[in-house]
Amino acid sequence: VAMRGIENVLEQNPPSYVPVALFMTDGDMQSDGCEQVLSRIMDTYSHTGFTLHTIGIGDQVNERLLRELARIGKGKFSKAKADLQDMKRVYA
Repeated sequence: VAMRGIENVLEQNPPSYVPVALFMTDGDMQSDGCEQVLSRIMDTYSHTGFTLHTIGIGDQVNERLLRELARIGKGKFSKAKADLQDMKRVYA
């Protein structure tokens, strides 16, 4: 669902913008085909310089999936504890 939302935004993006998305989750996210959707998005929009960064918040994240999404999206994966100091570290 989230990947389709990203695609909707990219469709409306002016050509002069370089789109970047931050995908954050605080739960154990399950793949619902999002790798395939993101691969299709990257095939369509890679010429724009689009990147997707993923951030797992807390201890119950699907790190394998978030790392894979960041790899496909030519971005970075970060993991943060659910506290303010660690969030500052990730976002700095």
